[in-house]
Amino acid sequence: MKLLYSYIILSLLSISALAQDIIKPTIMIIPDADWCIAKGDTTSDGLVDYEAAVIDDYFSSVNVGLEGLMVRDYGYECENLSAKLEDIKNTEALSMLTSEQLETLSLAATDTDICVSIAIFKKKHGPKVWFELNFKALDSSTLRVMHTESVVSPSRTGATGLIDYLVHSGVLEHFCNSLQRLFDDQIKNGRECRFDFSIDNSCDFDFNTTITDNGDSYTIEEIIGLWFSENTVSTGFVKGISNSTLSFKRTRIPLLQNGKKIDAQRFVRGMRSTLNKYGINMNIYPLGIGKAHIVLTKL
Repeated sequence: MKLLYSYIILSLLSISALAQDIIKPTIMIIPDADWCIAKGDTTSDGLVDYEAAVIDDYFSSVNVGLEGLMVRDYGYECENLSAKLEDIKNTEALSMLTSEQLETLSLAATDTDICVSIAIFKKKHGPKVWFELNFKALDSSTLRVMHTESVVSPSRTGATGLIDYLVHSGVLEHFCNSLQRLFDDQIKNGRECRFDFSIDNSCDFDFNTTITDNGDSYTIEEIIGLWFSENTVSTGFVKGISNSTLSFKRTRIPLLQNGKKIDAQRFVRGMRSTLNKYGINMNIYPLGIGKAHIVLTKL
């Protein structure tokens, strides 16, 4: 009997240790863009006005309830969209963006791994009232839809009843399990990022300028491309080049470095020492967890 108890205790300890080793994504709950547009939460340019959307009564109630459940019951760290919007207003990169890019930045310029987009609908047929919640997981790096779920609550109690039904129906558990599987895939196969390079006007070189190193000649574009090939998870990125711009799309970077999550900015910093050898410096402007604009200058 003592042997059995010892086995059970060791098994529980092993399960507990395994749970602690699981790296979870950071989440931010956002209002669905199409839902915002349908409600009229838009700017004068016709873009989504997220500042207006976050104070919607339905969104606010569901956001608080859903965020609380994901933190308490599933151990996720949640970023708050309202607080993040205030931070974004002060980012140095804003001066480089168009209004359309600013709208994307409202979502992409976050420290979150996954955005959970939600839309809430109150429906009525005669005396019958019910609520429908549609939510989907977006990769914060690309804003690509990763997973979708929908639940219909027969409750008349508004957002509170909707959250209760979400839990009791098992939909939330299924959704959170799906999020973890998707994030585990990113840990294995890398985070998809984009890097855009430009050259400061004061420089006397472009991306086709040739540099000689130990008897071998390379263009600046080739030096940068080689660095990406050697440091990314996959070399299957898409490259675009002109004399003044160079871009790397669908670039898979390691999600973890020394056991900690990294973003596009932290990853591309590693290129600085390589470029410095050739008298080139780089200024990095992060545009979210998965995007960075890099301006090359003279060292």
